[in-house]
Amino acid sequence: MTSDPPQRRLPVYQIVIYAFGYFGVQLIAFSVGQIPQIYYIPEEGFALIAPLTIGGAILAGGYLFGLLNALGRIVDGLVDPWIGNISDHFRSRFGRRKPFLVVGAPLMAVFLVLFTTPPSTGQSTINIVWLAVIYPLFFLFFTISITPYLAMIPEITRTPSDRLLVTTLQALFLVLGTFAGVVMIGMIPDVISFTTGAIIIGIIATIPFLLVAAFVKIPEEVDAGDIPDRPSTIKQIYSALSYKPFRLYLTSVVAFWFGFKMIETSARYVAVHLFGDKSAYVIILGVTLGVAALAGFGSYWVGRKLGKRRSMILMSIMFVILLPFIGMLGKGPFQNPIAGYVLFGLLGLPLSLLLVIPNSLLADIIDRNNEETGEKREALFFASQALINKLGIAFSKAVLNFILPIGAVATAAGTHAVGETGVRMIGPISAVFVLIGLIIFLKFPDIEKK
Repeated sequence: MTSDPPQRRLPVYQIVIYAFGYFGVQLIAFSVGQIPQIYYIPEEGFALIAPLTIGGAILAGGYLFGLLNALGRIVDGLVDPWIGNISDHFRSRFGRRKPFLVVGAPLMAVFLVLFTTPPSTGQSTINIVWLAVIYPLFFLFFTISITPYLAMIPEITRTPSDRLLVTTLQALFLVLGTFAGVVMIGMIPDVISFTTGAIIIGIIATIPFLLVAAFVKIPEEVDAGDIPDRPSTIKQIYSALSYKPFRLYLTSVVAFWFGFKMIETSARYVAVHLFGDKSAYVIILGVTLGVAALAGFGSYWVGRKLGKRRSMILMSIMFVILLPFIGMLGKGPFQNPIAGYVLFGLLGLPLSLLLVIPNSLLADIIDRNNEETGEKREALFFASQALINKLGIAFSKAVLNFILPIGAVATAAGTHAVGETGVRMIGPISAVFVLIGLIIFLKFPDIEKK
């Protein structure tokens, strides 16, 4: 049994500031998942993107939006390892990570606002071109900010308990960031406009990144002279994905997030079509996030007692059991809205584990790989995770926007963008993907340091 090497510990205030960075990460991530979705695909009515006729087939505006969203996330995913590799081998007097935070965060805020200023405010094909440009550029600067930020986790923590503490605090701030996004977006467009909301969110989300850059010190920052020349990004990606523990972890986590992101993105549609109340959007996500926040330190305790591997298994089993019931909301025993709120509250329990455990487990994987290879590639691993995870989220967005029109109402003016049947299918389909992730994760070895 070996002990961890001694290291200069970060002061508590720096740990809190670093974790606070996740407030900005989640506020901007949640907002870009919600604002364009409800701006271009309203809960009721017609898509803001005109249909296209391709080879005699009509591609509806909602389908086009889903494909454009997926395009942006795919481009983003492809850029992630490149940014990660650059960050791992970046030489500057400010270190390997912080310059990326200072440059990327303000620019991603700018492009969030640009989603709300399309060339046409009516149903138009020119908006297709607009989104095809804005989506990739937003996610480029998102990657420039987030990947180096996450790569700091294994650099500022060395023990399993410290890592769980940091990721637990990150999960708390993630919940607060999501809740802030829910409140802000809940006021759009009735209280504030889409553009005003995006401006406020962009400014608030940028501040935590700048605080991390200004105040968080990396205890064992690599000297610029000791950083090797940057190797091929393709070879680095191949090397990371060839590492079996990382490959198993990554495949399963992508499936877990696929399931939850479909639920998160569709919350407004669930509120309107299954609860019959647009205002329920704030309540259902608020209840889920509130329970996740309250359960955060319980998840820290579970991670310590059960270990990270078994905690992930427990989380996925809970999701698989609970998610299908979303399709029953408004019917039978779930006709009362209270039952729906209870269901979403229960979903906060596995969500809490999903927010706390994976990044801490990935830091363990990175340490194990470093011990075996002697290479420090923190950002590359987080970027490779982001690459595959964003491809999964892109797929989930595309699947969601193909499911939503099922059962939509047809009128003389055209077919609505969303149908009740499609909304009811989201929960069961999400559960299937989580189950696939669970089956894969059962093969993951227990590599956590004791």
